[in-house]
Amino acid sequence: MRFLCKQNSSINSFLIETETVSIKFDSPDPEPMDFNNIDLRPFEDSSCEWTEEYSKLLNLKYHPRAYQIEIIRDSIRNGNTIVCLRTGSGKTFIGSILVKYYFIKQQKTNPDKKFLTLFFVPRKAIRLQQAKAISDIGNLKVQICEDDQRVDQLIETNHVIVATPQKLVNCLKKRTVRLSQINLMVFDECHNTSGANPFSEIMKFYLCPSIQENVPEKPLIIGLTATISSKDATEKKETVNKNLVSICSKLACKTISTVCDPNNIEEINREISRPKNDQFEYVLQVQYNSYFDEYLKMFNELIKQIKHHMDSHELLDSQDMGSAGFIGQLVELQKKFEIKGEFNNIIICDYLLLLTKKYSALKDLPFDMVLKYISQQIDEYYQACQQVVPMNKVLYELCKIELNRILEKHAQHPTTNSKLDHLVNLLKRHARQNTKGDYF
Repeated sequence: MRFLCKQNSSINSFLIETETVSIKFDSPDPEPMDFNNIDLRPFEDSSCEWTEEYSKLLNLKYHPRAYQIEIIRDSIRNGNTIVCLRTGSGKTFIGSILVKYYFIKQQKTNPDKKFLTLFFVPRKAIRLQQAKAISDIGNLKVQICEDDQRVDQLIETNHVIVATPQKLVNCLKKRTVRLSQINLMVFDECHNTSGANPFSEIMKFYLCPSIQENVPEKPLIIGLTATISSKDATEKKETVNKNLVSICSKLACKTISTVCDPNNIEEINREISRPKNDQFEYVLQVQYNSYFDEYLKMFNELIKQIKHHMDSHELLDSQDMGSAGFIGQLVELQKKFEIKGEFNNIIICDYLLLLTKKYSALKDLPFDMVLKYISQQIDEYYQACQQVVPMNKVLYELCKIELNRILEKHAQHPTTNSKLDHLVNLLKRHARQNTKGDYF
């Protein structure tokens, strides 16, 4: 390395320039492996035990911990995903095993096809470290894309190329590399995907086919991060859930893979120290019991009965019940009825709005609580109506009968909402622990 010192007379300071340095990394030739004898079910199915003998069969130097196996299986099940684990928990190890899984899978099904993974690191300084970690997984030819090299020069002779993201951006712009040539892209420290960062530039080619010719096959994406936050200052001000949506949309991921199994949470807490300010919590995907669908159907039937009393009701048929489009179309119809002085249609619109404005809340809040609130709003509307309009009494009685019928059934067979129950348990636990954090 050569340092050049230049004195700037105006500010009396020194600027230090560094000459580029090549990082030499000689990946050992892959050891032969009989891929046909590798059963991939332990990767894919939690009912198939992942034993130490299986790890040896894969030529792994280290047997993955239970929480790492959980993340590996979850990532394979989800496809594009972001792996979120605390620092020191082995995210690179998990990412490397996933690379090996997809490599073995292709060797079993299509051994003559070229396999290529690009492992992106945000800083040159960690290229060597990550390349060694991936090489330790075995059976993969790994190479660093050095400062004086291009990605397209290394494709034919390697399975994994460790590079800064700008290296691929340059090739994509010049069309010397196409996304269809890549099986897997791993974004280390993927929370950097924001603004004009090269991670974002790569994803523009991935998400916008117009930038490059239409890509028939896109690579799988795995993001690795210890923090689900946003690098942009403007986005840091947003809530956690908005940042989650932001990072997932930028990386074309629908899921975030983290440790969910209680036993594995206990393991990671025991084995990996947790930062004091680490307040990330997961929420399981919502599930409802069988009664929920029955009660929701009854509620929908009530709305349909009222809707068919209204003129031009077919304009609502193309909109999803309770959606913004449904509400917007209903408001527009009501304005037209008000101009014409059609009181029956105006009343019908009012009842439909009372029933549907809280429609989405039925899926997120206690079902009976939302119904009681809607019923109360209908009572207040009916009592406040000064004009004697027969349609008002007809719809009021219909709503009270049907809503009470649903509530009576609900009292006998309550619905359950797994997401809500889980959130309540999280809040209770943290209230007892007197901890602070973000919830979504």
